Amino acid sequence: MEFLPVTWDGIHKLSLMLARKVIESGYIPDIIVGILRGGYIVARIVADILNIEELGVVEVKFYKSIGERAERPVITQPLILDVRDRSVLIVDDVVDSGRTLEIVSQQVRLRGAKNVKSAALFVKPRSIINPDYYIIKTTKWVLFPWELGELFRELNIDNLENALELIKKINYSIDKDIIKSIIELLNVIKRQEINVPGSKVR
Repeated sequence: MEFLPVTWDGIHKLSLMLARKVIESGYIPDIIVGILRGGYIVARIVADILNIEELGVVEVKFYKSIGERAERPVITQPLILDVRDRSVLIVDDVVDSGRTLEIVSQQVRLRGAKNVKSAALFVKPRSIINPDYYIIKTTKWVLFPWELGELFRELNIDNLENALELIKKINYSIDKDIIKSIIELLNVIKRQEINVPGSKVR
């Protein structure tokens, strides 16, 4: 699997580029809706730049693990903000199949939004829909800085040497001490799970 690693600084820069695209298009949303989990981080940055105070969230469960998808997205946390007769910007970190963005857009429209547009940092060519605003189209697995623990768990990496080797291989720019802390914490959790009667290590 080919990775596209993105650092925290990279996320901030790309989010600012996304905000610029929205501004230059002339679209002025009343509400921004971030798709949990990663989309909320991008949505918060965009909302800050656009000076939008109303920031809602929708949680959609879709991926089982890296590279493996469930059959369809399921909304596990619906939107609670009132979007009736309002202009809404839906924001996600990456649009993969497009079905997550599609189901959230449908929910926002069903709740009576006047205008609905969407934005994402990354979009995959296979997506059934493109967001109105996006920065990069890629076929690679986008590796975000908030999912390094997930990456190591999925690949069964539990020691610093192997973790650093992977980070070097995928050319990820991150402080060695951060990787060390992640591995240490993952191992603490693993030991706790082992010590709980009847529990299984994930």
